[in-house]
Amino acid sequence: MKLTLKKLGGIFDIEKFKNEIDDLETFEADFWNSENSQEILKTISAKKKLLEEYENLNGLFEDVSTIIEFIEMGDNSFEK
Repeated sequence: MKLTLKKLGGIFDIEKFKNEIDDLETFEADFWNSENSQEILKTISAKKKLLEEYENLNGLFEDVSTIIEFIEMGDNSFEK
């Protein structure tokens, strides 16, 4: 049984999400003089944190999936 972490809507479309971050980080020459520069920086920071949390969760998911595969193959070294 192979488990997969499905895309759960737009927020979890990781490639799209990474592209949004890249687009936000493409600053115009007068970025620091704009009224919303601080808001853009906050948005970038929030999106990066969410991406990091997703990647951590995905790593844990992959670890658990691997353990499940070992157990299904008869490896009982994970049992206490």
